[in-house]
Amino acid sequence: NAASDKGGGIAVNGGLLLLEECDVLSNNATTLGGGLATTQAGALANVSASRLRFNRAGHAGGGASNLAALWLQQTDVSNNSASLGGGLYNYNPDSTKGAPAPRLTAVDSNLTGNVADGGTSPNIAGAALYNDHPGAAGGPPCSVVLAGALLRDNVARGDDVRSASASAGATIFSPTPSVVYELPAPLGHSVGLAYVCQKVDCIGSDANTC
Repeated sequence: NAASDKGGGIAVNGGLLLLEECDVLSNNATTLGGGLATTQAGALANVSASRLRFNRAGHAGGGASNLAALWLQQTDVSNNSASLGGGLYNYNPDSTKGAPAPRLTAVDSNLTGNVADGGTSPNIAGAALYNDHPGAAGGPPCSVVLAGALLRDNVARGDDVRSASASAGATIFSPTPSVVYELPAPLGHSVGLAYVCQKVDCIGSDANTC
């Protein structure tokens, strides 16, 4: 399947999507969410025991992009690609307009073999996950929670590798390190980049920040 904008496989424009034991394979979107995309505030996608694989987005979120709420549980996000966020992309286009901040949660899930290949973007980063616009003009940051996740063999590559350094985070990237997202204890280790990691194993991936 292919989409000229967002959500090559599935686009969630509002309401609730429940996806269980499903394969979302080999889809393409020209901008966001090769496999799946939540496209506006109020949309919720709950994905469990499923596989997002071999999907492609021209800009960001090869496996999935989230502009609202995305919950992944026991789900495999693998071998997807995009310029930014080869696996997952979390983004708030309305961070200054009072919209709820997007929230992405991945529990007991795998992010493996995803590629951020840069394309024409100067920010080649976030092979597994790119957390964009984590708050502007005092607005709330986008939030990401990873619990019991495996990040393995994710790669950022391209002509301009300024953002694919250890400091910027080729595997997990959030562009505003001054923003700290606080969650109630005991959710684990906050790294000060608007995401929280708990029992996350990073193996063979580029420049892990978590």
